[in-house]
Amino acid sequence: MNFFKPASLLVLWSVATTPIGGGVHAQAVETGDYCGTTIRVGVRDDAPPFSFSPSALLVSPDSDPTAQSCGPTTPNFPQHAGFTVALCDAFLAHLNESCTARGAETVEVDVVSLTASERVASLLGTSDKEIDLLCGATTATVWMSGRLPHSLNTFVTPSRAMTPERFGVGESAQCRIGVVGGTTSSQKRADDTMLPGWDRFVSSNAFCGTVGEAPLVEHEYKDYPEALADLLSDAKAPKSDLLIADHHILRWYQENLSSLKIQQSDTLSAPLVGQRSFTLEPYAIFGGHDDQPLVAELNLYLAEQQRDGRFEEHVANCFGRRIDESLLRLLEIQKRTPLGDPAAE
Repeated sequence: MNFFKPASLLVLWSVATTPIGGGVHAQAVETGDYCGTTIRVGVRDDAPPFSFSPSALLVSPDSDPTAQSCGPTTPNFPQHAGFTVALCDAFLAHLNESCTARGAETVEVDVVSLTASERVASLLGTSDKEIDLLCGATTATVWMSGRLPHSLNTFVTPSRAMTPERFGVGESAQCRIGVVGGTTSSQKRADDTMLPGWDRFVSSNAFCGTVGEAPLVEHEYKDYPEALADLLSDAKAPKSDLLIADHHILRWYQENLSSLKIQQSDTLSAPLVGQRSFTLEPYAIFGGHDDQPLVAELNLYLAEQQRDGRFEEHVANCFGRRIDESLLRLLEIQKRTPLGDPAAE
């Protein structure tokens, strides 16, 4: 299914405008040398198949097929796996190959586990978890793109609703919306881009509201395991009746439900992930507020990966055919966009 017209793809080709700061990586770009420095990389525990901790989510993490196809744990990321983590791991290996070839010290990697709510402060350097790269499942929103350096877009997924078996059952059916705090689905970041999709959802679920009125978030969860545990419990008073989040994350949880560590009812059927899309989420790897030079290096690396087909191979290994057509069109645009290095002869 194609979620937007081809002309709209140009909106996704975004360029960070954050000025170069004075950190160690800003100095490194002048010499082209990151060797011997430490790069602090933010990851998520709960955002599969993009960035997650198999040992934190799964009863038997070694048997997780997603980690193997999308990117297994590595020496740089011993506790984390996923599509975006694998991209960052390959980029760091690329930097280290250059260092080793020159007989220089390699890059050290400091992995920082973050919740969705902690991401922005960590990138802006206003928390004690300051990072240089965020390798998670992060949407390149207009707000984020204008304030922080970021990579070429790495994925596109729509946001949708996950509903439990009880959703819409009975005359007193409720429609309390749950989200994970700090995500683009949360109330603090909601805007009118969601309204057309929500109107279509309401037209089929009249008890959820009135067409033309924006949805109201009833509860924000700390992370996806907490949200799923509440949504799938047989408690008489769950905090929400549906969970709005990015489609590929919801599908992973739906398909791996029996392997999760969360407590869930034995009497409830698996939740459903709806087909109606609310927003489109173009992902990118973000850099810290003074790490534009590092992100520039990352973009050159990703451009090479996309031009020689290795990036699309990584997408195919992880997702197969379960991707939106818009991602393929976006990659085609990025592959054909000139590098534009004014220093190149």
